[in-house]
Formats: sequence, C-alpha cells, structure tokens
Amino acid sequence: MKLSNEIISSIARTYQYISRIDIQADYFEEINNRDTEHLKFTKSGKLSESNEKVCRQYVAEEYQEAFFKFVDLKTLPERMKNEETLVLEYRMKDGDWHRLRFVEKKRDENGVLTHVLCLIRSISDTKKWEHELMYQVEEARKAAALKARFLSNMSHDIRTPMNGIIGTLNLANRYPDDLEVQRKCREQIMTSSKYLVSIVNDILDMNKLESGGVVEQEIPFNLAELLNRVNLGKQKQAAEKNVEYIVDWEQSDIRHMDLAGNPIYVERTADQYF
Repeated sequence: MKLSNEIISSIARTYQYISRIDIQADYFEEINNRDTEHLKFTKSGKLSESNEKVCRQYVAEEYQEAFFKFVDLKTLPERMKNEETLVLEYRMKDGDWHRLRFVEKKRDENGVLTHVLCLIRSISDTKKWEHELMYQVEEARKAAALKARFLSNMSHDIRTPMNGIIGTLNLANRYPDDLEVQRKCREQIMTSSKYLVSIVNDILDMNKLESGGVVEQEIPFNLAELLNRVNLGKQKQAAEKNVEYIVDWEQSDIRHMDLAGNPIYVERTADQYF
C-alpha cells in the first residue's frame, strides 16, 4: 500500500488529474485532482454523461468533436488493441491547453481492454513555447526571403551601372581624339561609378546592421552642394530622354545649409526621391 501511494504521488506531481475508468460499466472514479479550480469534475459516475458535460462546458468548440471521438468508450478497446496509451491535445475555453492520456490498466483473458487510467496535465507553457518558436522560425524565413530578394535586386542593379561603364569605355575608345566625347564619357563613368558605390554601400550597411556594426557618423556637409550634385545628375538623365528638368531654388524653403550627419545617406535618399 505504501509503495502504491508513492507511485500515485509521483504520477500526481506530473498530472493535474487522475482517474480510473471501467470501460464496460461506463464508470469512472477520481483518484487525484490538483486543479479543482479549472478541472471541476465530479468525483465519480457515468463517464459518458460526465464527458458530455465537460466537453460542452469547458472544451473549446473547435476541439469538441475530436474530444468526443477520443473519449468514446465504445471504440476505445479497438483503438488501444495494440497500444498501451493514447494521447490527445486540446484547448479549453479559458485558453488553457490540456494533454489527455489514456493508459492501459487491465485487459480480460482475451486481451480486450477493460480498464484504463485517465491522466490530464496542463501544457499551456509548452504550447506557448512552441508558438513562440514557430513565430521565430516564420520571422527568420521572412527575413531570409527579404534578404534573398534584396540581394537579387542588388545584383540586377549592380549590372546596370557596370554595363554602363563598360559601354562608355568602349565609346571613348572609338573616339580617342575627340575631347568632347572623352569629357562626356568621363562624366558618365563618374555618374555610374557613384551609383555603383551607393549600391555597394547598401549591401555593406545591411551586413553591418545584421552584425550590429552600424556606427552613426557626424560629418559636416553643405546641403546646397549635395542637392546641386543630385540635380545635375538628374538633369543629364532627363536631357538624354528629351525631358525638361527645371530646378527652382527660389521656391525652396531650406533655412539651414550647413549640416552634420552622413551625407552619403542624404544624397542617396535625395537621389531616390528626385
């Protein structure tokens, strides 16, 4: 008796609720209940009636059908014909998660299951951990997908100025003695090179951000000079497409020209905006 009590006490520390069930008699008897606040079950009685009450009153609606099928005593002996235990996880209406386990207790001379133990434990903490882990995995997948898309776009963007530089060099080689062509080619190469550097900086900044290596910089620069460089580049692009590009400085409302920060980011943002 002492040994049996010790075994029951050990199991009871793991499970909030333990009862024994007579399958043929449709009868259950509670052995231990450590959570009477949430598991408000009767001490004993007809199991099918108790299951009906418990399911409708406490089990979340989306799990009620699965709960009824699991606790059906008519099919339980066949379902546990070659099994010593069966397990069901379900959510309660109060949001708590339970794991219900039937454990073989006794079989008749033909090997047919006649008695089982019903063990219930709360697994809400485990479920929260699983959901958090799934969320982290999903966020990691999204981040990986965004990074792959970013690098794919960057590889395309890198090829564009590189092809421009190569094409411009080929053009310059065709007219080595034409100073005007050489000047325009150098300007075009400079524009493409700055754009290429901007793209490379984007890639490096992303890697620094992931490794925590981004350092804020306070570099003095003149906003008017920066915007002038951006506008000159845009005017050249517009002229190539026969588009009139007009900059009206008189309409601007910029009060402070001398600033401190990172002019590379500002120029890149301004270039994208214009």
